[in-house]
Amino acid sequence: MLKIKLLCSLAIMLAVVAPHPLLSQETIQDQNEDKPSFSLGTELVSRYVWRGIALDLHPHIQGNMNLEHKGLRFDVWATSGISSSFSEIDLTLAYNTGFVTFALIDYFVLDENRMADVDYFRLKHKPGGASNHALEAAVVIENFSSLPLSFTAGTFILGDDRDAANEQQYSTYLEMAYARDWKQYSFTAFFGGTPFKGYYATRAAVTNIGVKAARKLAFGNNVEMMLSSSLLVNPDAKQVYVVFGIRL
Repeated sequence: MLKIKLLCSLAIMLAVVAPHPLLSQETIQDQNEDKPSFSLGTELVSRYVWRGIALDLHPHIQGNMNLEHKGLRFDVWATSGISSSFSEIDLTLAYNTGFVTFALIDYFVLDENRMADVDYFRLKHKPGGASNHALEAAVVIENFSSLPLSFTAGTFILGDDRDAANEQQYSTYLEMAYARDWKQYSFTAFFGGTPFKGYYATRAAVTNIGVKAARKLAFGNNVEMMLSSSLLVNPDAKQVYVVFGIRL
């Protein structure tokens, strides 16, 4: 059954990628002209909701560092609860071919009240303790033919995505998003879910429907602030969340 789920996940990801002409000569030329770029940012959010799942209903400080060169990107992202012990550190290695991005994401989640039980370098489940890592392979398609649509497919392939029998679940998440600008605002509507039982739900289900509105404010020539508000609905869990964010 697990092998079948893995094959289904790979088939879904290939189906997402298949219509795209991967590396055109124009794309290769543009990437060769790119120069290394570095960026960082910090955001305050009212709660941490990810893919329709409430991971922590307390305010969080989230930050990221990003290094990119010729389509290859390395990203460090982290979140920490202001009034809770929930913490997460994610490392992403991604390659962009123009319209398609292939990525490997390592999610590392921990409880800061139990730091003695946490070993960052424990990558596999062992009798002495479980790993806090989960490795996801993902594909993202965006800006195809100037359409304001994006498609995401991601599958956990290693780590703590385990069922009750301690077997790898290969939990898969699929999402379609539509983005538009209106006056000073940007809006994104999204629809996501899972094709089978796993981390996101106990069955194939829609787990993440919502809309996000954002507005950028500029202070002088060098300082920008992004205000955002999101309405999220998880039909499978019968939950609704509102998340506010301020990003610098």
